[in-house]
Amino acid sequence: MQNLFVFLNLYFGSFTGKLIAIYFMVLIIAAIISILRFKKVSKPIKVLSILLCTTLINELLSLYLTFKYKNNSFSFHFFNVIELYLITMYFLCLLQPKKIKIYILFISFFYPLFEYLNIIYLQPLSTLNSNFITFETFLTIGLSLYSLYRLLLKDLVNPILKYSHFWFCSIILMYFSCSFCLWPLIKMLYNQKSSYYRIAINIHVVINIFTYLGLGLTFLFSPKMLSDAA
Repeated sequence: MQNLFVFLNLYFGSFTGKLIAIYFMVLIIAAIISILRFKKVSKPIKVLSILLCTTLINELLSLYLTFKYKNNSFSFHFFNVIELYLITMYFLCLLQPKKIKIYILFISFFYPLFEYLNIIYLQPLSTLNSNFITFETFLTIGLSLYSLYRLLLKDLVNPILKYSHFWFCSIILMYFSCSFCLWPLIKMLYNQKSSYYRIAINIHVVINIFTYLGLGLTFLFSPKMLSDAA
């Protein structure tokens, strides 16, 4: 137990560690708000609540793996598949066109296969699964853009800012667009042992903070907003 306290003190002692501590606090608060609002929100938003709680569990697990084994890549190989399934489920619940749902559902069957092949041939469990992360971000960006397009069609009837899904989709789009650009850069800087690697990590943590702050606030006000399907 003493070793754990020493590790936490060192881990959160740096500037990056302090940012991560803020991120953990924001994520915990957002998860708690989503749980408290769970019964008052629509089915798609319930899926996002489960995603938030799953994210918190994975972050705590990755922190433990960092302490125990000095490597937390193992958990993300599994978490990112679960995360992508939950994101896919959110958009399946949100979108109305049946044809689009069939396409999305068909693609989702290949998520585990893609990650399995990635682990076997390209990125084993001990390394960051950046290939799957890139695939996940690309797919999520496409789903977010299409959902926003569908929601914008409703703006002729109701102001778009009144839709809770507009805010959720916008936040998801912002986060994964940043991730799409940042993760390849982070990997490159890490491989080159560049001094800019830490700066890129700090930027990523700050993006996480604003993302989950936005999600927490949207969960807080979502019962008072429109939540129709797109």
